[in-house]
Amino acid sequence: MKKNNYHTFMTWLKKNNAYFPDVYLKKYSNHERGVHASKNINKQSEVIMIPKSILIYSNMGKSTPMGKIIKQSGEHISNLVYIALYMITDMNSVNNFKAYYDILPNNLTNFPIFWSEKELYFLENNEFIKEIKDRKKMFQKEYQILTKYIKYFSQLCNLQQYMHLRVIIGSRNFALMIDGESQPTMVPLGDMLNHDIDPDVTWSFNHEKNGFLMTAKKHITVNQAITDSYGLKSNKKYLLYYGFTSDSFDNHMDSVSIKFKNLPQPKTLNTLKKPFLKKNEFIDEIHRNIANNSLQNLLLWARINVANKDEMNSIKNRHNSYSNIHLISKRNEIAALLFIIESIRHQLSKYQYTLQENKNMISKYPKGSKIYFAIKLVIYEKNILHSLSQFLNMAVKKLLFKKTFSPNMFTETQNNYMRSIEML
Repeated sequence: MKKNNYHTFMTWLKKNNAYFPDVYLKKYSNHERGVHASKNINKQSEVIMIPKSILIYSNMGKSTPMGKIIKQSGEHISNLVYIALYMITDMNSVNNFKAYYDILPNNLTNFPIFWSEKELYFLENNEFIKEIKDRKKMFQKEYQILTKYIKYFSQLCNLQQYMHLRVIIGSRNFALMIDGESQPTMVPLGDMLNHDIDPDVTWSFNHEKNGFLMTAKKHITVNQAITDSYGLKSNKKYLLYYGFTSDSFDNHMDSVSIKFKNLPQPKTLNTLKKPFLKKNEFIDEIHRNIANNSLQNLLLWARINVANKDEMNSIKNRHNSYSNIHLISKRNEIAALLFIIESIRHQLSKYQYTLQENKNMISKYPKGSKIYFAIKLVIYEKNILHSLSQFLNMAVKKLLFKKTFSPNMFTETQNNYMRSIEML
């Protein structure tokens, strides 16, 4: 951010009756910035108030000539696109928000849709690359729709400029209740707070003040960086939508996509198993804390895969639904666990590097760089797979050798499973 742009922006805010008496902007390294407290701020105090007159919300875009054209086209398009249409219209006419536009970031290369092939390589061909490509295609499709119906649109904004603006809007908008409906909204200054899962402020559209209001939810000390929450998301989503990952490795929203192939089956067994194994593979998302239905679903799938003829006949006699299949036998459960462990090993072998190699590599890149983020995401995934494999190996030892483990080592879901196999 240029110093002159910063000064002009703050002056513009005050001229338009914005209220932020106890905050200032601080520039960090790598073109980053944050909002800090200029003095102690008490809990429940008003921190920032931005009047409706300098908010940009989706209905404003719908009221522009370009917005009306798209509305009449009948195309189903994100409300965020209408914000883009307002901003492009304004930039090319009266430019009411120039002071705001001038402090928006020019460099968005930390967002994965702008990464080079070299940087994407460090994601090691995982499913996240598809999410990146899908998001890029979504922006391209929006642009195609706009240029299809608005004949002069490409003269105002080329594809690269549009994608740049859409990323800014996607990463900075607030969902506010304005004029009786929820509208994505650009909030000057309010969108400059950095993320913390336990934020310092709450916010909403305040009808009495007719503007966006941020209120301190706890005491904020002088010179402290004031934080907002971007929501509880996985690190993939933080990186895709906001261009960063958290420093912590304990985000329970983190997950890894698994795709495990069924075991080849003899013809007679295949006939018995076909009603239970309708697909030739198991696909799911496994989360870091393994505290959802994924573990149970994975075990069900593996039990059928490794079942012998007698076990399948028993299953058919006792169960008419795949989801009702629980423990079958000690032999079957051990075989199922080992089958999943081998499937995990096979999935890990598809990565270019081992987990240890990733841990050695990451220290070679600047913290917060694109390759650093890419390697960190892969480490998150591999940690989940290794943790699951470790847990399943413990279960095998419990079944084979009656080995005991402290309940403190496991999640509630894992402890429930460990207790259930004691009956075998």
